[in-house]
Amino acid sequence: MRDRVLRTEARQGSAEDPPAAGYPATDPGGDLWVEPGTTDENTVQVAQRLGCLPEELLDFASNINPLGTSLALRQLWRPAEAWRLLQAVQRYPDPEYKLLRQTIAAARAIEGEGVILGNGSAELWGWVAQETVALGVERVLTLAPHPCGFNQALRTVGRSPVGVPSLWADEEAVLAKVVAQAEGQPFALMVSNPHDPTGQLYSRALWQQILTLPNCALLMVDESLMDFCEPGASMLPEVMHYPNLVVVQSLTKFYAIPGLRIGFAAVAAPQGPRWQERQSPWNINTIAEQAAVACLGDREYQAATRLWLPPARDRLYRGLQQIPGLTPYTGAAHFLLVRCDRLARAWQESLLYRHRVLVKESRSFVGLGDRHLRIAVRLLSEQDQLFAALAEAKLG
Repeated sequence: MRDRVLRTEARQGSAEDPPAAGYPATDPGGDLWVEPGTTDENTVQVAQRLGCLPEELLDFASNINPLGTSLALRQLWRPAEAWRLLQAVQRYPDPEYKLLRQTIAAARAIEGEGVILGNGSAELWGWVAQETVALGVERVLTLAPHPCGFNQALRTVGRSPVGVPSLWADEEAVLAKVVAQAEGQPFALMVSNPHDPTGQLYSRALWQQILTLPNCALLMVDESLMDFCEPGASMLPEVMHYPNLVVVQSLTKFYAIPGLRIGFAAVAAPQGPRWQERQSPWNINTIAEQAAVACLGDREYQAATRLWLPPARDRLYRGLQQIPGLTPYTGAAHFLLVRCDRLARAWQESLLYRHRVLVKESRSFVGLGDRHLRIAVRLLSEQDQLFAALAEAKLG
């Protein structure tokens, strides 16, 4: 069904349509981090609760590439090659993952010795939390609002983050707030860029200023969404210059493979061996390793996504502007943050129970309150379904 939708959109010839009919969208599943005390669920959990199949939900909550898995990956997994996969899973992976680390290093123009492989970004956040303990840093800052997963990682090592209110603050204000919240103590800062959930893209200059503060012991920049943006803002080229910098990137969101759990952190090469000691043996399975290598080499898919996204995001923004009670904000990522005139939960439940449309509400993020939705950019035909469902929302 989704293949037919994408081919239909491509035939329409709009400048906003996906440029590559070779990339049909597939159901990405959920990428939602379930925080104790919230009701956030992924598509599998929601489908179980509603008594339907996950593919029957229209998922605007998961921030996964709507163009689906890359052509290179589908070629790797075509039926004629199934025997190779069966052979591969009968062997243990290379414990050093040399091919994957070399592929990442070449694709990102960084040193392979500083590439640390993780089972998704969540595992890497946990290692960053461990690093704060190793450094003896007790004051850990985050730019609020921020994903609940940061809190989860820090709690495992007995740390509680200090939120730096930064909603729509400019970079000069963010820097001043970080300095003030650090209170002159050694500090670590965990941030996402583009920022989740606002989609705001910060410049390298901001992070460089923070890294050079005399009391900045550690800066982690999570760039799991950076592939959706134009090159230039990533801090990966800077890891060789700053021993207190860690850059985390997930490969699951951009390449639509969240079920495989694969990501990496980049640190200065001399720091690499110490960080690699935290990596469990064979923490990346063979299938995920092969998929990552294939995806990183698919230049056509990368270009197709970056060409398709901006006009599709603009279209979503304009459509949401027409819905009474909703105020969307612009952003650089593949989702939009939307202000609601009443509780976001009311909008979410109306969409879910009446139309089986899933959106992410603000309680998934620390410091955002209860009147925001995060809505992913999806195919144009799916956007039309969302607009129709929003127009019919019954909010009680």
